[in-house]
Amino acid sequence: MRLYTVHVPPRGAAADAVLVKEGFCWPALFFGPFWAAWRGMWAWAAGWIAVVACLGLVEAAWPGGADVLGVIELAGMALFAAEANELRRRRLARLGLREAGVVGGPDPDTAARRFIDLAAIGAH
Repeated sequence: MRLYTVHVPPRGAAADAVLVKEGFCWPALFFGPFWAAWRGMWAWAAGWIAVVACLGLVEAAWPGGADVLGVIELAGMALFAAEANELRRRRLARLGLREAGVVGGPDPDTAARRFIDLAAIGAH
């Protein structure tokens, strides 16, 4: 079972909730800047692309450092993926969504349904 934080708009219904998974984000690891852009985190996507471009320039100027730069890039990818969901939560907070709680489920749809059911009986 996975845990999801639930974020709701200020006067929104439970059905308008946005769920964000707790933990490591595999799509952010493999598709870093595309994942960030898809989630509306444009500054992170642009920053990611700029860093990769700078690493490419450094590698062109220092051909022997390709291994070191590759390790640095992999470490950056792993760090971004570890923090990606937290960065998404911060973005939702800046957009005015409040964290309404944590809900569990095997997938986001089941967890959302559980949250809606709990909200209907007043548990959240």
